[in-house]
Amino acid sequence: MSETDTTHEIRGMRAMAVVRWIIFTAMALVAAGTWYVFELREEPAAHGPDRFYCPMHPQIRSHDPGTCPICFMKLEPIPEERGATAPPAGPSASAPTQPGPGETPPGTRQVMLTTERQQTVGIAVTEAEERSLSRELRFSAVVDSPQRAMSEVRVRTDAFVEQVNPAEAGQTVKAGEPMVWIHSADLVRAQNELLLAAASPMAHSASDSASPSAESPLVEAARDRLGLLGMHKVDIDAVLKAGKPKRLVPVRALSSGVVAEKRAVMGSVASPQDLLFRIVDLEKTWVVATVPNEELALVRGGLAGVFQTQSGAGKLEVEASVVEPAVAAETRTARVRFLAKKGEALPLPGEIGTVVVSLPEAPYVVVPRDAVIDTGEARYVFIEVSPGVFEPRTVRTGALLGEQRAIEAGVKKGERVVARGAFVLDSESRLQAALAPAAAPSASASHTGHP
Repeated sequence: MSETDTTHEIRGMRAMAVVRWIIFTAMALVAAGTWYVFELREEPAAHGPDRFYCPMHPQIRSHDPGTCPICFMKLEPIPEERGATAPPAGPSASAPTQPGPGETPPGTRQVMLTTERQQTVGIAVTEAEERSLSRELRFSAVVDSPQRAMSEVRVRTDAFVEQVNPAEAGQTVKAGEPMVWIHSADLVRAQNELLLAAASPMAHSASDSASPSAESPLVEAARDRLGLLGMHKVDIDAVLKAGKPKRLVPVRALSSGVVAEKRAVMGSVASPQDLLFRIVDLEKTWVVATVPNEELALVRGGLAGVFQTQSGAGKLEVEASVVEPAVAAETRTARVRFLAKKGEALPLPGEIGTVVVSLPEAPYVVVPRDAVIDTGEARYVFIEVSPGVFEPRTVRTGALLGEQRAIEAGVKKGERVVARGAFVLDSESRLQAALAPAAAPSASASHTGHP
Protein backbone atom coordinates (compact mmCIF):
# COMPACT_ATOMS: atom_id res chain seq x y z
CA MET A 1 0.00 0.00 0.00
CA SER A 2 1.31 3.42 -0.92
CA GLU A 3 1.85 6.30 1.50
CA THR A 4 -0.99 8.27 -0.10
CA ASP A 5 -3.56 5.49 0.51
CA THR A 6 -2.50 5.20 4.14
CA THR A 7 -2.98 8.93 4.68
CA HIS A 8 -6.53 8.86 3.19
CA GLU A 9 -7.51 5.89 5.42
CA ILE A 10 -6.39 7.62 8.64
CA ARG A 11 -8.26 10.80 7.70
CA GLY A 12 -11.50 8.77 7.08
CA MET A 13 -11.28 7.06 10.46
CA ARG A 14 -10.81 10.40 12.22
CA ALA A 15 -13.86 11.84 10.40
CA MET A 16 -16.03 8.87 11.45
CA ALA A 17 -14.91 9.22 15.07
CA VAL A 18 -15.85 12.91 15.04
CA VAL A 19 -19.32 12.10 13.62
CA ARG A 20 -19.90 9.45 16.31
CA TRP A 21 -19.06 11.89 19.10
CA ILE A 22 -21.39 14.49 17.60
CA ILE A 23 -24.28 11.97 17.46
CA PHE A 24 -23.60 10.82 21.04
CA THR A 25 -23.56 14.42 22.31
CA ALA A 26 -26.84 15.23 20.54
CA MET A 27 -28.58 12.17 22.03
CA ALA A 28 -27.34 13.11 25.51
CA LEU A 29 -28.70 16.65 25.11
CA VAL A 30 -32.10 15.33 23.94
CA ALA A 31 -32.31 12.96 26.89
CA ALA A 32 -31.41 15.71 29.35
CA GLY A 33 -34.00 18.04 27.85
CA THR A 34 -36.72 15.42 28.03
CA TRP A 35 -35.88 14.64 31.66
CA TYR A 36 -36.04 18.37 32.48
CA VAL A 37 -39.40 18.84 30.77
CA PHE A 38 -41.11 15.89 32.51
CA GLU A 39 -39.38 15.89 35.89
CA LEU A 40 -37.93 19.26 36.89
CA ARG A 41 -40.06 21.83 35.13
CA GLU A 42 -43.07 22.99 37.17
CA GLU A 43 -46.42 22.80 35.50
CA PRO A 44 -47.97 26.23 35.08
CA ALA A 45 -51.27 26.61 36.85
CA ALA A 46 -54.51 26.61 34.91
CA HIS A 47 -56.00 30.03 34.23
CA GLY A 48 -59.70 30.29 35.07
CA PRO A 49 -62.35 27.58 34.68
CA ASP A 50 -61.93 24.63 32.35
CA ARG A 51 -63.21 25.25 28.83
CA PHE A 52 -61.98 22.18 26.92
CA TYR A 53 -62.40 18.43 27.44
CA CYS A 54 -61.63 15.11 25.76
CA PRO A 55 -64.75 13.47 24.24
CA MET A 56 -63.25 10.01 24.79
CA HIS A 57 -62.10 10.69 28.37
CA PRO A 58 -64.46 13.29 29.92
CA GLN A 59 -62.40 13.45 33.11
CA ILE A 60 -59.58 15.16 31.16
CA ARG A 61 -60.28 18.90 31.14
CA SER A 62 -58.19 21.98 30.44
CA HIS A 63 -58.48 25.76 30.34
CA ASP A 64 -56.45 26.06 27.11
CA PRO A 65 -56.71 23.98 23.94
CA GLY A 66 -54.39 21.02 23.63
CA THR A 67 -54.40 17.24 23.27
CA CYS A 68 -55.54 14.45 25.58
CA PRO A 69 -52.56 12.83 27.38
CA ILE A 70 -54.26 9.43 27.14
CA CYS A 71 -55.46 9.14 23.54
CA PHE A 72 -53.78 12.30 22.08
CA MET A 73 -57.12 13.43 20.66
CA LYS A 74 -57.61 17.15 20.23
CA LEU A 75 -59.51 18.70 23.15
CA GLU A 76 -62.90 20.17 22.20
CA PRO A 77 -64.84 23.05 23.78
CA ILE A 78 -67.25 22.09 26.54
CA PRO A 79 -70.83 22.77 25.33
CA GLU A 80 -72.87 25.16 27.44
CA GLU A 81 -75.55 22.56 28.17
CA ARG A 82 -72.83 20.30 29.61
CA GLY A 83 -71.47 23.01 31.82
CA ALA A 84 -71.79 23.32 35.56
CA THR A 85 -74.92 25.47 35.56
CA ALA A 86 -77.37 22.68 36.46
CA PRO A 87 -77.17 21.80 40.17
CA PRO A 88 -77.14 18.16 41.25
CA ALA A 89 -80.65 16.72 41.47
CA GLY A 90 -80.07 14.94 44.76
CA PRO A 91 -77.45 13.50 47.07
CA SER A 92 -73.82 13.37 46.04
CA ALA A 93 -72.92 10.64 43.60
CA SER A 94 -70.08 9.61 45.85
CA ALA A 95 -72.37 8.73 48.74
CA PRO A 96 -71.48 5.24 49.94
CA THR A 97 -75.04 4.26 50.83
CA GLN A 98 -77.47 2.83 48.31
CA PRO A 99 -80.06 5.38 47.17
CA GLY A 100 -83.64 4.85 48.24
CA PRO A 101 -86.76 5.29 46.08
CA GLY A 102 -87.06 8.89 44.91
CA GLU A 103 -83.35 9.69 45.34
CA THR A 104 -80.75 10.36 42.66
CA PRO A 105 -78.76 7.31 41.50
CA PRO A 106 -74.99 7.52 42.06
CA GLY A 107 -72.94 9.02 39.24
CA THR A 108 -75.85 10.86 37.57
CA ARG A 109 -77.31 14.38 37.54
CA GLN A 110 -80.01 16.43 35.85
CA VAL A 111 -79.97 16.76 32.07
CA MET A 112 -81.16 19.78 30.08
CA LEU A 113 -81.99 19.26 26.41
CA THR A 114 -83.50 21.60 23.88
CA THR A 115 -86.59 20.55 21.95
CA GLU A 116 -84.58 20.16 18.77
CA ARG A 117 -82.10 17.84 20.41
CA GLN A 118 -84.88 15.78 22.01
CA GLN A 119 -86.31 15.22 18.57
CA THR A 120 -82.88 14.36 17.19
CA VAL A 121 -82.11 11.64 19.75
CA GLY A 122 -85.73 10.38 19.81
CA ILE A 123 -86.81 11.18 23.36
CA ALA A 124 -90.45 10.19 24.06
CA VAL A 125 -92.25 11.00 27.31
CA THR A 126 -95.39 9.42 28.74
CA GLU A 127 -97.35 9.75 31.99
CA ALA A 128 -97.19 7.11 34.69
CA GLU A 129 -100.60 5.45 34.91
CA GLU A 130 -102.48 3.64 37.62
CA ARG A 131 -104.27 0.54 36.40
CA SER A 132 -106.27 -2.22 37.99
CA LEU A 133 -104.84 -5.34 36.45
CA SER A 134 -105.37 -9.04 36.92
CA ARG A 135 -102.49 -11.27 36.06
CA GLU A 136 -101.93 -14.93 35.31
CA LEU A 137 -98.62 -16.38 36.44
CA ARG A 138 -97.15 -19.50 34.87
CA PHE A 139 -94.27 -21.43 36.41
CA SER A 140 -92.57 -24.59 35.27
CA ALA A 141 -92.87 -27.24 37.97
CA VAL A 142 -92.08 -30.85 38.82
CA VAL A 143 -93.95 -33.32 41.00
CA ASP A 144 -92.10 -34.28 44.14
CA SER A 145 -92.95 -36.14 47.31
CA PRO A 146 -92.14 -35.01 50.84
CA GLN A 147 -90.21 -37.42 53.01
CA ARG A 148 -93.24 -37.98 55.25
CA ALA A 149 -95.20 -39.30 52.24
CA MET A 150 -92.68 -41.99 51.34
CA SER A 151 -92.16 -45.45 52.78
CA GLU A 152 -89.79 -48.29 51.94
CA VAL A 153 -90.15 -52.04 52.15
CA ARG A 154 -87.04 -53.76 53.57
CA VAL A 155 -86.23 -56.90 55.51
CA ARG A 156 -84.77 -56.70 59.00
CA THR A 157 -82.63 -59.80 58.78
CA ASP A 158 -80.82 -61.71 56.07
CA ALA A 159 -83.32 -63.78 54.10
CA PHE A 160 -84.16 -65.39 50.76
CA VAL A 161 -86.91 -63.79 48.63
CA GLU A 162 -89.13 -66.62 47.40
CA GLN A 163 -92.27 -64.78 46.28
CA VAL A 164 -92.87 -61.20 45.11
CA ASN A 165 -96.05 -59.16 44.90
CA PRO A 166 -96.92 -58.72 41.20
CA ALA A 167 -97.53 -54.98 41.67
CA GLU A 168 -95.39 -52.89 39.30
CA ALA A 169 -94.37 -49.23 39.39
CA GLY A 170 -97.44 -47.03 39.18
CA GLN A 171 -99.85 -49.50 40.77
CA THR A 172 -101.59 -48.81 44.04
CA VAL A 173 -101.09 -50.89 47.18
CA LYS A 174 -102.67 -50.69 50.62
CA ALA A 175 -101.11 -50.55 54.05
CA GLY A 176 -100.50 -54.07 55.41
CA GLU A 177 -100.54 -55.71 51.96
CA PRO A 178 -97.84 -58.41 51.57
CA MET A 179 -95.10 -57.24 49.19
CA VAL A 180 -92.61 -60.14 49.42
CA TRP A 181 -92.48 -63.54 51.13
CA ILE A 182 -89.11 -64.43 52.63
CA HIS A 183 -87.47 -67.41 54.28
CA SER A 184 -85.13 -66.65 57.17
CA ALA A 185 -83.48 -68.97 59.68
CA ASP A 186 -83.70 -66.21 62.33
CA LEU A 187 -87.47 -65.87 61.84
CA VAL A 188 -88.01 -69.64 62.01
CA ARG A 189 -85.94 -69.82 65.22
CA ALA A 190 -87.86 -66.93 66.79
CA GLN A 191 -91.21 -68.56 65.91
CA ASN A 192 -90.13 -71.79 67.60
CA GLU A 193 -89.16 -69.83 70.70
CA LEU A 194 -92.63 -68.23 70.71
CA LEU A 195 -94.34 -71.64 70.47
CA LEU A 196 -92.18 -73.06 73.25
CA ALA A 197 -92.93 -70.08 75.48
CA ALA A 198 -96.66 -70.43 74.82
CA ALA A 199 -96.58 -74.17 75.64
CA SER A 200 -94.54 -73.81 78.85
CA PRO A 201 -96.25 -74.38 82.26
CA MET A 202 -95.40 -70.82 83.29
CA ALA A 203 -97.52 -69.47 80.44
CA HIS A 204 -100.56 -71.54 81.58
CA SER A 205 -100.15 -70.50 85.23
CA ALA A 206 -99.95 -66.82 84.24
CA SER A 207 -103.12 -67.04 82.16
CA ASP A 208 -104.98 -68.84 84.99
CA SER A 209 -104.03 -66.28 87.64
CA ALA A 210 -104.69 -63.19 85.54
CA SER A 211 -107.28 -62.21 82.96
CA PRO A 212 -107.86 -64.60 80.04
CA SER A 213 -106.19 -62.19 77.58
CA ALA A 214 -103.01 -61.85 79.64
CA GLU A 215 -99.80 -63.47 78.36
CA SER A 216 -96.76 -64.60 80.27
CA PRO A 217 -93.55 -62.50 80.15
CA LEU A 218 -91.92 -65.26 78.06
CA VAL A 219 -94.61 -65.04 75.38
CA GLU A 220 -94.48 -61.23 75.34
CA ALA A 221 -90.69 -61.32 74.97
CA ALA A 222 -90.96 -63.81 72.10
CA ARG A 223 -93.59 -61.60 70.43
CA ASP A 224 -91.33 -58.55 70.75
CA ARG A 225 -88.41 -60.44 69.21
CA LEU A 226 -90.50 -61.39 66.16
CA GLY A 227 -91.73 -57.81 65.87
CA LEU A 228 -88.16 -56.52 65.87
CA LEU A 229 -87.35 -58.98 63.09
CA GLY A 230 -90.11 -57.43 60.98
CA MET A 231 -92.96 -59.90 61.46
CA HIS A 232 -96.43 -58.34 61.49
CA LYS A 233 -98.78 -58.81 64.47
CA VAL A 234 -101.33 -60.62 62.26
CA ASP A 235 -98.73 -63.19 61.23
CA ILE A 236 -97.60 -63.70 64.85
CA ASP A 237 -101.17 -64.44 65.90
CA ALA A 238 -101.49 -66.88 62.99
CA VAL A 239 -98.40 -68.77 64.20
CA LEU A 240 -99.83 -69.12 67.73
CA LYS A 241 -103.17 -70.22 66.32
CA ALA A 242 -101.63 -72.81 63.97
CA GLY A 243 -99.18 -74.07 66.59
CA LYS A 244 -96.31 -74.39 64.09
CA PRO A 245 -93.85 -71.94 62.51
CA LYS A 246 -94.29 -70.47 59.04
CA ARG A 247 -91.61 -71.25 56.53
CA LEU A 248 -92.44 -68.17 54.39
CA VAL A 249 -93.07 -64.93 56.26
CA PRO A 250 -94.69 -61.98 54.43
CA VAL A 251 -93.12 -58.49 54.55
CA ARG A 252 -96.00 -56.02 54.39
CA ALA A 253 -96.36 -52.43 53.15
CA LEU A 254 -96.13 -49.82 55.90
CA SER A 255 -98.49 -47.35 54.19
CA SER A 256 -100.90 -47.06 51.31
CA GLY A 257 -99.82 -45.43 48.09
CA VAL A 258 -98.39 -45.97 44.64
CA VAL A 259 -95.38 -48.15 43.93
CA ALA A 260 -92.70 -45.68 42.81
CA GLU A 261 -89.83 -48.16 42.63
CA LYS A 262 -89.57 -51.94 42.60
CA ARG A 263 -86.29 -53.79 43.11
CA ALA A 264 -87.40 -57.08 44.63
CA VAL A 265 -86.43 -60.11 42.54
CA MET A 266 -87.67 -63.63 43.24
CA GLY A 267 -84.87 -65.94 44.36
CA SER A 268 -82.52 -63.18 45.42
CA VAL A 269 -80.82 -62.77 48.78
CA ALA A 270 -82.07 -59.75 50.71
CA SER A 271 -80.34 -57.94 53.57
CA PRO A 272 -81.49 -54.95 55.66
CA GLN A 273 -79.62 -52.47 53.44
CA ASP A 274 -81.42 -53.65 50.28
CA LEU A 275 -84.43 -51.64 49.06
CA LEU A 276 -87.26 -53.90 47.86
CA PHE A 277 -90.09 -51.44 47.23
CA ARG A 278 -90.56 -47.68 47.53
CA ILE A 279 -94.16 -46.53 48.06
CA VAL A 280 -95.34 -42.93 47.70
CA ASP A 281 -98.55 -41.57 49.17
CA LEU A 282 -99.81 -39.28 46.39
CA GLU A 283 -102.39 -37.76 48.69
CA LYS A 284 -99.45 -35.79 50.15
CA THR A 285 -97.70 -34.71 46.95
CA TRP A 286 -95.61 -31.59 46.51
CA VAL A 287 -95.49 -29.64 43.27
CA VAL A 288 -92.21 -27.71 43.24
CA ALA A 289 -92.36 -24.64 40.99
CA THR A 290 -89.45 -22.53 39.75
CA VAL A 291 -90.34 -18.86 40.26
CA PRO A 292 -88.31 -15.94 38.82
CA ASN A 293 -86.94 -13.57 41.40
CA GLU A 294 -88.97 -10.66 39.99
CA GLU A 295 -92.27 -12.50 40.57
CA LEU A 296 -91.36 -14.02 43.90
CA ALA A 297 -93.03 -11.17 45.81
CA LEU A 298 -96.38 -12.08 44.23
CA VAL A 299 -96.32 -15.68 45.48
CA ARG A 300 -97.39 -15.94 49.10
CA GLY A 301 -98.51 -18.74 51.35
CA GLY A 302 -102.06 -19.91 50.67
CA LEU A 303 -102.08 -18.75 47.03
CA ALA A 304 -104.21 -21.21 45.04
CA GLY A 305 -103.40 -22.49 41.58
CA VAL A 306 -103.73 -25.39 39.17
CA PHE A 307 -101.00 -27.81 38.08
CA GLN A 308 -101.29 -29.15 34.54
CA THR A 309 -99.04 -32.04 33.56
CA GLN A 310 -97.13 -31.77 30.33
CA SER A 311 -98.88 -34.85 28.97
CA GLY A 312 -102.26 -33.27 29.71
CA ALA A 313 -103.42 -36.37 31.57
CA GLY A 314 -105.01 -34.45 34.40
CA LYS A 315 -105.05 -31.42 36.65
CA LEU A 316 -104.28 -30.90 40.30
CA GLU A 317 -105.46 -28.14 42.57
CA VAL A 318 -102.43 -26.80 44.40
CA GLU A 319 -101.83 -24.29 47.16
CA ALA A 320 -98.60 -22.42 47.88
CA SER A 321 -97.21 -23.69 51.14
CA VAL A 322 -93.47 -23.08 51.45
CA VAL A 323 -91.27 -20.48 49.73
CA GLU A 324 -87.71 -21.72 50.07
CA PRO A 325 -85.51 -18.88 51.44
CA ALA A 326 -82.84 -19.06 48.73
CA VAL A 327 -82.41 -17.71 45.21
CA ALA A 328 -80.15 -19.55 42.76
CA ALA A 329 -77.32 -17.25 41.73
CA GLU A 330 -77.06 -18.77 38.24
CA THR A 331 -80.74 -18.56 37.23
CA ARG A 332 -82.06 -15.93 39.69
CA THR A 333 -85.00 -18.19 40.52
CA ALA A 334 -86.43 -19.60 43.74
CA ARG A 335 -88.26 -22.84 44.54
CA VAL A 336 -91.84 -22.63 45.79
CA ARG A 337 -93.52 -25.79 47.07
CA PHE A 338 -97.23 -26.13 46.36
CA LEU A 339 -99.23 -28.71 48.28
CA ALA A 340 -101.30 -30.73 45.83
CA LYS A 341 -104.88 -31.73 46.49
CA LYS A 342 -106.61 -34.71 44.95
CA GLY A 343 -107.44 -34.09 41.30
CA GLU A 344 -108.59 -35.94 38.25
CA ALA A 345 -105.39 -37.98 38.05
CA LEU A 346 -102.54 -38.43 40.47
CA PRO A 347 -99.21 -37.77 38.69
CA LEU A 348 -96.12 -39.70 39.65
CA PRO A 349 -93.09 -38.04 41.24
CA GLY A 350 -90.80 -36.68 38.56
CA GLU A 351 -93.54 -35.63 36.13
CA ILE A 352 -93.17 -32.09 34.83
CA GLY A 353 -95.82 -29.54 34.03
CA THR A 354 -96.95 -25.97 34.62
CA VAL A 355 -98.45 -24.24 37.63
CA VAL A 356 -100.96 -21.55 36.67
CA VAL A 357 -101.85 -18.94 39.29
CA SER A 358 -104.47 -16.24 38.68
CA LEU A 359 -103.93 -13.10 40.75
CA PRO A 360 -106.88 -10.90 41.72
CA GLU A 361 -107.18 -7.39 40.29
CA ALA A 362 -105.09 -4.80 42.10
CA PRO A 363 -104.09 -1.17 41.39
CA TYR A 364 -100.57 -0.66 40.00
CA VAL A 365 -98.60 2.42 38.99
CA VAL A 366 -97.08 1.28 35.71
CA VAL A 367 -94.50 2.65 33.29
CA PRO A 368 -93.16 1.19 30.02
CA ARG A 369 -90.67 -1.58 30.67
CA ASP A 370 -87.98 0.21 28.58
CA ALA A 371 -88.24 3.25 30.85
CA VAL A 372 -86.48 1.46 33.72
CA ILE A 373 -82.67 1.41 33.63
CA ASP A 374 -81.15 -1.44 35.61
CA THR A 375 -77.40 -1.12 36.32
CA GLY A 376 -77.28 -3.99 38.79
CA GLU A 377 -76.67 -1.56 41.66
CA ALA A 378 -79.78 0.58 41.17
CA ARG A 379 -82.95 0.82 39.11
CA TYR A 380 -84.08 4.27 38.03
CA VAL A 381 -86.12 6.23 35.52
CA PHE A 382 -85.89 9.75 34.08
CA ILE A 383 -88.66 12.15 35.09
CA GLU A 384 -89.36 15.36 33.14
CA VAL A 385 -89.60 17.81 36.05
CA SER A 386 -89.96 20.80 33.71
CA PRO A 387 -89.84 21.27 29.93
CA GLY A 388 -86.44 20.11 28.74
CA VAL A 389 -85.17 19.17 32.23
CA PHE A 390 -84.91 15.47 33.06
CA GLU A 391 -84.16 14.13 36.52
CA PRO A 392 -82.90 10.59 37.25
CA ARG A 393 -84.84 9.01 40.10
CA THR A 394 -84.36 5.68 41.85
CA VAL A 395 -87.45 3.42 41.95
CA ARG A 396 -88.47 0.18 43.58
CA THR A 397 -89.91 -2.02 40.87
CA GLY A 398 -92.58 -4.66 41.10
CA ALA A 399 -93.65 -7.38 38.72
CA LEU A 400 -93.39 -7.24 34.94
CA LEU A 401 -96.90 -6.98 33.51
CA GLY A 402 -96.49 -7.64 29.81
CA GLU A 403 -94.89 -4.52 28.31
CA GLN A 404 -95.49 -2.57 31.53
CA ARG A 405 -93.41 -2.53 34.70
CA ALA A 406 -95.13 -2.02 38.06
CA ILE A 407 -93.53 0.66 40.26
CA GLU A 408 -93.92 0.21 44.01
CA ALA A 409 -92.15 3.42 45.08
CA GLY A 410 -90.36 6.37 43.47
CA VAL A 411 -92.92 7.39 40.84
CA LYS A 412 -96.43 8.74 41.36
CA LYS A 413 -99.43 8.65 39.11
CA GLY A 414 -99.35 11.42 36.50
CA GLU A 415 -95.60 12.09 36.54
CA ARG A 416 -93.97 12.33 33.11
CA VAL A 417 -91.56 9.45 32.55
CA VAL A 418 -89.14 9.04 29.64
CA ALA A 419 -90.48 6.01 27.77
CA ARG A 420 -88.01 5.97 24.87
CA GLY A 421 -84.44 7.20 24.77
CA ALA A 422 -83.76 6.67 28.49
CA PHE A 423 -80.36 5.13 27.75
CA VAL A 424 -79.34 8.21 25.74
CA LEU A 425 -80.28 10.42 28.69
CA ASP A 426 -78.39 8.10 31.02
CA SER A 427 -75.18 8.51 28.99
CA GLU A 428 -75.63 12.28 28.90
CA SER A 429 -76.35 12.38 32.63
CA ARG A 430 -73.23 10.42 33.53
CA LEU A 431 -71.11 12.54 31.20
CA GLN A 432 -72.30 15.73 32.87
CA ALA A 433 -71.65 14.23 36.29
CA ALA A 434 -68.07 13.51 35.18
CA LEU A 435 -67.67 17.11 33.93
CA ALA A 436 -69.10 18.64 37.10
CA PRO A 437 -66.82 21.15 38.92
CA ALA A 438 -67.04 19.00 42.04
CA ALA A 439 -64.80 16.42 40.38
CA ALA A 440 -61.46 15.75 42.01
CA PRO A 441 -58.61 18.05 40.77
CA SER A 442 -56.43 15.01 40.10
CA ALA A 443 -58.88 13.89 37.44
CA SER A 444 -58.34 16.96 35.24
CA ALA A 445 -55.46 17.84 32.96
CA SER A 446 -53.31 20.97 32.86
CA HIS A 447 -53.57 23.46 30.05
CA THR A 448 -50.50 21.94 28.40
CA GLY A 449 -52.23 18.59 27.95
CA HIS A 450 -49.79 16.67 30.19
CA PRO A 451 -51.24 14.47 32.97
